[in-house]
Amino acid sequence: MYRSGSAQCTERASKWKHLGHLLWLQAEGEFVVSIHGHCLRRIMSGKDFLIELRRVAWRTSGARFNASRRLRRRDIFGTFSIATFAAIGIGLTIVQRVYEFDSGTPLDNYFTALSVLVGLFVIIVSLIEWGYGGALKADILFRNAERLADFQRKLNEELETLQEDAGISKETTTR
Repeated sequence: MYRSGSAQCTERASKWKHLGHLLWLQAEGEFVVSIHGHCLRRIMSGKDFLIELRRVAWRTSGARFNASRRLRRRDIFGTFSIATFAAIGIGLTIVQRVYEFDSGTPLDNYFTALSVLVGLFVIIVSLIEWGYGGALKADILFRNAERLADFQRKLNEELETLQEDAGISKETTTR
């Protein structure tokens, strides 16, 4: 059960252990937890806290791996779209030059306008894709997910150490 504990969080702030946006403090057999500045207090043992933290790290890393994969897919699709429209724009120009349409005819004007619009579309889409920075975001999410996976492995090692010390079976600490 979570309870607000702002006064306790303030008075014990010098003893907090940092883990990204998660702050925690072990005192008198229970953990006081602060996530993004919101102080929560949950009465639990150290082993239960590590199991819960491992579960949260596992879920968060999985979500970040999936988000990274979606952003990479979006970036590949965007790059493919830009390249395709650029090729279409070049193809229109080549068709116009090869078939030598009479200057000023409606067909020549149509191909000229279409070539300009496709070129403008390529510029606009490429600037939007560049501004979005999907590949960079995907890389950041992927590296963060890898760090969370490493953190989860460290928690597993710590839980195994606790199990060996207490003689607890592995079934009680699995996901």
